[in-house]
Amino acid sequence: MGSNAKVAAYLKSFYKTDFRIGKTVETKLSNSNSLADARTVEFESVKLSEIFVGVDERARGYIVTDKETDEFLYFVDVDRDDLKLFAYNVAINETLVKENIDLLQEWASSNGFDFIKLFEGYNAEIAAGSSERRRFWGWTAWTPVGGCDEGFQTVVRTHYILGLKMLFNTMKFRVNMLLN
Repeated sequence: MGSNAKVAAYLKSFYKTDFRIGKTVETKLSNSNSLADARTVEFESVKLSEIFVGVDERARGYIVTDKETDEFLYFVDVDRDDLKLFAYNVAINETLVKENIDLLQEWASSNGFDFIKLFEGYNAEIAAGSSERRRFWGWTAWTPVGGCDEGFQTVVRTHYILGLKMLFNTMKFRVNMLLN
């Protein structure tokens, strides 16, 4: 089954109603685990396409395919009525659901997670040479934050979906555990 057939089958199964593919934007985003210290940064050349469901006039879903191979990589559904984001990583068959997405800092600055506009913004930043290096999808490495508190160090990692910070994990470890 070709990539386009896989995308169509997945969307038909997910939405269970008519849908249409809208605008497509190409971009390159980093997939490196640690951007701050990386000497080389891996970039993924991708195409993002918006999905309109039923008679909706605003895109609800987004599919990401590899620019070179057209392989189906990711799917994101932004339910702006129930304020939920559903994200699917095809390669590892991983699904993430984030509720109360209107409470995330990125909600307002991204026009309610309009990923087409975000990708156009990423492209403008890259063209101007002022692009912030951002992770495309997945978890960053654990990073210590703050000082040591009674022998414990707090560490944090962030999960990105299509270049936006979505989830955070925080843990405390005994300092001697970090040093060993």
